[in-house]
Amino acid sequence: MKIKIKTLVVYGVVLAATFYAGMMVPRAEKSASPLPVKAAPRPATIVVQSKPTTPAPTANPAPTAAPPPSAAAKLSPDDLKALLQDNPAAAAYARSLTENEDFNGLAIDIAGRWAMDDPRGALAWAQGLPAGKSRDNAVNVIFTTYGTLDPAAALAFAQALPDDGSNDRSRALEGLANAASTLPDPAQAAALLTSIGRTESKISADNPTAAVAATWVLHDTAAATQWIGTLPTGSTKDSAILAVVGVAADKGDPATAFTWLRTMSNPATRGTTTTQLITQWAKTDPDAAQAAVLQAYPNNNNGRQATLLGIIQQARAANTSANPQ
Repeated sequence: MKIKIKTLVVYGVVLAATFYAGMMVPRAEKSASPLPVKAAPRPATIVVQSKPTTPAPTANPAPTAAPPPSAAAKLSPDDLKALLQDNPAAAAYARSLTENEDFNGLAIDIAGRWAMDDPRGALAWAQGLPAGKSRDNAVNVIFTTYGTLDPAAALAFAQALPDDGSNDRSRALEGLANAASTLPDPAQAAALLTSIGRTESKISADNPTAAVAATWVLHDTAAATQWIGTLPTGSTKDSAILAVVGVAADKGDPATAFTWLRTMSNPATRGTTTTQLITQWAKTDPDAAQAAVLQAYPNNNNGRQATLLGIIQQARAANTSANPQ
């Protein structure tokens, strides 16, 4: 596994280097060859070959180490590839740039690939970056990567960070939440989110909590339901419910989706989503949709029953027009 990861790091770095060479070195020629199947061996240092001013000796002259690169350095694509395969040198190169899009993209790429082999070294490097978006994003991606490879160790590392003005701890926990949404075992992912104490600031089916809930409900509905019930009332829980509603609707089970919607705490999101669901449900089974509405709103609930029944009636009329007797 370790060999495969290192191979992936080298291969991915070559890919990133080729991209950044095109962005940051205008004079460099873009390579037209496909991505290599196997990366070149990791060089010990970047070297340059000087042109001799005197007749060349019979033996090859020793290579001369290149000076540390700077923002003004004109690196060839091959030199940049070699540079990015050496993490400390890549760090020095990133520090020589300014806080701009090129810097941010390079910092994220270095952080993610470095974290696959050495997350602690990657974090130490990221903490040396200037405060700002690039530093925050680098810390985030380090823990997203580390959390995917070893969730327990990454969690312990993140929780040990000081909760100070650097925001490194909060960025690390955000990265772990992102990692949770990609873990193949939804139970493990849910446990990681619970350990983080993840809370969502807004309701969205794209939130990590929602992504884990949607995956888990497909594998083990009972276990997923039990976990969602333990989530704190508010945006976190509503995000999970919204994702499960989407799964049920996609599976052609609007009745289950409607039942889940009734447990959502946010009235605005619940109302909007219910209207959308009833509109779609009434097109395929208006009788079932009507029965669900009558049961959910027996006392009209400030006109809510009448509004939804009106939508169902419009669907009936449209179905009749489309299929006249």
